[in-house]
Amino acid sequence: QVEQVDGKIKRLEASEHQLRMDIKAVEFEIEATKEDMGKQKRIRNRENAEFKQALKDDESAVQLLKQAITLMSKFYKKNKISMALLSRKEEPPESVPMYTYDPNKAPETSWSGSYKGKRSEHTGIF
Repeated sequence: QVEQVDGKIKRLEASEHQLRMDIKAVEFEIEATKEDMGKQKRIRNRENAEFKQALKDDESAVQLLKQAITLMSKFYKKNKISMALLSRKEEPPESVPMYTYDPNKAPETSWSGSYKGKRSEHTGIF
């Protein structure tokens, strides 16, 4: 019976050793995950700051465009220039075809007949 107890103790010691190794592995993974989370947070914060700056720049650009439109309108009115010239669409020349794109339509093909494959591929190099 002492041998059975000794065997059981050895198995439990081996199990304890394995569990301690597993705990160390999990702790290492936890630390790696914390580092990754910190890195991702820094990236997110940097990208968020860049986004906010871009948004601010866009808002400034919109304000500048509004000011430019206001000043140009005043200039045109002051110099009695017709504003109709500003809003006229330029039509493409007649020699340029007008293309349309339909994403649901298959492209046109230029070959006729059924595909027969490369017939010379079955022969050897000689």
